[in-house]
Amino acid sequence: MINRIVIMLICIQTVLGVCTVHAADDASVNMVIDDGTVTREIEPEMYGVNMDWDSGPNDTWDVDESGNLVMNESFPLAYGDLLQFTRRGGGSANLFLWKKTLGDLKDREPQKIWWRNAPVYEGIVEWLKCVYLATEHPRAAYAVNITTDTYENMADLVEFLTGDGTVNYNGGINWAEERKKLGIEEPVDIYTWEIGNELDWNSFQFTPEQYVEAAEKAIDVIKSIDPDAKIAMFTATDQWTGADESQRWHRLFLEKCGDKIDYVAVHYYYPTGFVRRADQNFDILKKDIVEITGSDRIKIYYSEHAPGPLTNKFDAGNPFPYCEPHTIWGATAQAEWYLRKWLDPWVVASTCHSTDSANWSISYTDENKETRLTATGEVMKTFKKYGSGKMLDVKLDGFDADTSSLIAGGAIEDKDGNMNIFFLNRNESQDVTVNFDFEDYNYKIKHIRQVYGDTKTADTWYRAGAEWAYNNPNKIKIVDEDYNESSDLKSYTFKPLSLYVLQTEKTTAIDPSQKRGIFTDISDYGWAKGSIEGLYKQGIVSGTGNDLFEPERKVTREEFIKMLILAKGYSLTDNKCNFFDVNQESWYAPYINTATENSVANGISDDRFGIGESITRQDAAVLIWRCVDNSQVEEDNSFIDNSEISDYARPAMNWMRSKGYISGYDDGTVKPKNGITRAEAAKILFSIISTAD
Repeated sequence: MINRIVIMLICIQTVLGVCTVHAADDASVNMVIDDGTVTREIEPEMYGVNMDWDSGPNDTWDVDESGNLVMNESFPLAYGDLLQFTRRGGGSANLFLWKKTLGDLKDREPQKIWWRNAPVYEGIVEWLKCVYLATEHPRAAYAVNITTDTYENMADLVEFLTGDGTVNYNGGINWAEERKKLGIEEPVDIYTWEIGNELDWNSFQFTPEQYVEAAEKAIDVIKSIDPDAKIAMFTATDQWTGADESQRWHRLFLEKCGDKIDYVAVHYYYPTGFVRRADQNFDILKKDIVEITGSDRIKIYYSEHAPGPLTNKFDAGNPFPYCEPHTIWGATAQAEWYLRKWLDPWVVASTCHSTDSANWSISYTDENKETRLTATGEVMKTFKKYGSGKMLDVKLDGFDADTSSLIAGGAIEDKDGNMNIFFLNRNESQDVTVNFDFEDYNYKIKHIRQVYGDTKTADTWYRAGAEWAYNNPNKIKIVDEDYNESSDLKSYTFKPLSLYVLQTEKTTAIDPSQKRGIFTDISDYGWAKGSIEGLYKQGIVSGTGNDLFEPERKVTREEFIKMLILAKGYSLTDNKCNFFDVNQESWYAPYINTATENSVANGISDDRFGIGESITRQDAAVLIWRCVDNSQVEEDNSFIDNSEISDYARPAMNWMRSKGYISGYDDGTVKPKNGITRAEAAKILFSIISTAD
């Protein structure tokens, strides 16, 4: 199963090797932080870790000379609060027999999990002892075995983990009391029970119908003991590819079990150069949830996610392609993924794969058997410490949910009132300076954490299959230090291949009269300045770098479509248009698809949209008219060049004139076939959304 995932990722990465993303082409961008507006709450469960079961010893548990199990305490100490939310899942969940892991090691029966047939060293009790040593108040997602274990044992498991011992739900052994005898006094806080793992892909090969039948039985068993239990059912493993059969899997369980579940569990291994590759397919899932269940109550839990490798074979002469997921390039891809999930209110939790799993490893054990975090682990540690709390409204030039970029950012107000500003620079050699603009208060930096590398290959050790075989000379670097500068934060320069957190604190309230403008080149555009800044704050337009808006630059057809679709609040469609010049992997595709489906936009011919061409003033008017009103008004001949307006555009131009959205130039012309400028487009669109009923 792992090889199949890797092969699919290799194919995707190979194709995407010829694709480009929008880099920070300029060395300076703006980040506007509205510190008075909270957009959502980011919970600690956004940054969980996946832990597979396995037979025999592992990096955490081994035996002493007397044959007794001994914990390597460097593992929980290295992870710390990263173990606050763990998932016991993976392919091993379908083989793991929990009762065989109780008691002394010498009394445990062998289990064949993965490649070994041996007693399980890290059983269910050892796992709990490890996480309780690492962190306070741990929570867990638990993937139940619906293939090789019995429903009776599942009922006993629920009692073992969640019971308080006062009720013996199943008769016979009081499993909650057994847990206490084994050293786990308090019930375990189960975030969700996940019903199986990747059963469509592995040797069990469930059909959607078989999965639903087994899941319904499991849900009834779990809720008979824990009525308040939260339930997750998993999508088809390759749901992110968009295949029709994959969509049928989740549509069936939403139809049959939608009223019984709380989360849809998703697995996604993303290309390091195109993290948002599967966004449109995940949008299908969200749409299906609403259409089938009637609400958005069910949320998305990424129970496995990680950057994908370039190959499934380790080559000592060129180890990077195999080990890419835990290098700084893979780790910064994961940081981008987290920052993008902040923007998606559907996503409430995730568990990264995995603590110890070939290409995907959050940690390794050094020559002294001490656990060390990889670049991936250090990035996760950064998000876990600073990334939980109130997510503030942020506008960052060049970064949004629908556009690929080499920069990303966001801001969190933590429980102590600090503002933690995240900034990611994935450029390989270019610094990026960010100019900050705050809404209500000034801030100064109190602490900085930076995870970075000098090259894309930077990490610690590289792994070859099950062995750590290559001591990488290009080490990642960590900056984690207090900052004593007393001046307010106005700008900061971020180094390449880096994830930063600037932890800041309030200083003084901002006098509105002293606030600087967002862009330095619009002061002479008083007629459009307020509109430009208004659209910028709503995420409808952005700057072009170096504090510039370029108000006189002509707007292309695809740029205007995006502005219009965002301004009018259309839901993006999953359907695709048929224009040969629309690259469906490009940032503009969802907006053109949506405009086409809603009869807002046509191409410049039957099969060509006109990508890259400037949109004329009359064509912009037609698009606006179609999506706002589409009504006929009296002919207006007040412009001296009225005869130059094309017949197809006359109704739209008449309507725009009647509403006051266009008034022409000082010389009495309207110049219908001239390209519309960025300032003109912003003025019109802001007027329309400001006067909408």
